[in-house]
Amino acid sequence: MVKRIYIRWLFIIVPALAPALIWWLAKPAAIQLQSTSEWIDAAAKLAGLIALSLLAVNIIISARLKLLDRIFFGLDNMYRTHHLTGGWVIIFLLIHSGLLTLKFSLISLASGYQFLLPSSDIPLTIAKMTLVAMTGLVVLTMYFTIRYEWFIIAMRLLGAAIFFGGFHAFFVGSSDLRAIKPLLAYMIILGSLAAGLYTYRSVFRRALHRPYDYLVDEVINHSAITEVWLKPIDGAMQRFAGQFCYVSFPGRSMAAEVHPFTISSGSSDRRVRFCMKHVGDYTTSLDTLTVGDPARLEGPYGNFSFTKAHRLHQVWISGGIGITPFLAMARSLDSSLHHHITLYYIIRNKNEAIFLNELEAISKQQPNFKVLPVFTYIQGRPKASDYLAGTNAKHTDFLVCGPAGMLKTVRQQLLAETVPRNCIFTEEFVLS
Repeated sequence: MVKRIYIRWLFIIVPALAPALIWWLAKPAAIQLQSTSEWIDAAAKLAGLIALSLLAVNIIISARLKLLDRIFFGLDNMYRTHHLTGGWVIIFLLIHSGLLTLKFSLISLASGYQFLLPSSDIPLTIAKMTLVAMTGLVVLTMYFTIRYEWFIIAMRLLGAAIFFGGFHAFFVGSSDLRAIKPLLAYMIILGSLAAGLYTYRSVFRRALHRPYDYLVDEVINHSAITEVWLKPIDGAMQRFAGQFCYVSFPGRSMAAEVHPFTISSGSSDRRVRFCMKHVGDYTTSLDTLTVGDPARLEGPYGNFSFTKAHRLHQVWISGGIGITPFLAMARSLDSSLHHHITLYYIIRNKNEAIFLNELEAISKQQPNFKVLPVFTYIQGRPKASDYLAGTNAKHTDFLVCGPAGMLKTVRQQLLAETVPRNCIFTEEFVLS
């Protein structure tokens, strides 16, 4: 787990800093860096190169490649990294533009002010407009809750910035890309890879990537959850317990949108089950699905599974609808696996414990699987000492799935009790 963290951050840092290193080693001879203005200009160019490289890497991350799914240990980690890297792109772009503004302000305040305004320099004006648009989109997606389909549109608009950023970097009057051939070659390779994946993901993926075709086989409407069973038309999707996939229901106006859901049926079951909590118009509309409706699945994705953890002694901690991957795991248990597992099923009250009977039935068949329901309305939320009761913290893996706030709290509680970081596996439930 620790090695995976290093690998994924090296995947970000090395490509991002490489162009800055190339620039520094082969900067144009005319640049002597003797004056304050020259140092500011150099720092601005380095910040711009790092921002453009980070943007390219971020687009590569968002392409949902299965190779990166393994490197990042699940798409949830990949998207968290994508989220964080997107923020750093904006920071370096703001540093880039801020330093250039400072450079012109050293001449006069009027020059600094004029630099901020649109001008006849088309590459420079495009860069300014792109920066404003990107900053707005990043703030929107990072600090505001928006509908999933609008989130996808925002991500695609952010991805398009690679084309405008490349245009600016190459054609702007003081560009060093044209002067430093190794730098130009590197940025063309990295930018082309990002642009190609962006185009593939946005335009051609559905045409080139064949999804799995299923039919709705059963629909069960609970109070706030729609449980849908799908049966394959041709080949069934192979997966392991805990993974998720992207689902759409063609022919249904809103349900035709593509959304990610965790698979909650066992890994050996040909049918696929999804349990979708009603959190908006889309998930509520799934109540109208009927037997025989077509469904398309893309995936599977994710590495959150008891089979991917290191130890046979495990504690599973679920919050709310975060129970769904554990349903799949519980239904995939086999006495020959020799796991010893305790599941904390955390819900507000018994009325929300929709899957408790199912889990308790499995526990009767699997003596090494114990289910402990926690009704927070009566018992309050568990503490780390509850999760650690009867366990050896250094020889137990903790798998946690639920809302972001719960994940943060549980992780902090376990770390405070000296549980090693590589013993904590999490999956955040944010998209539905």
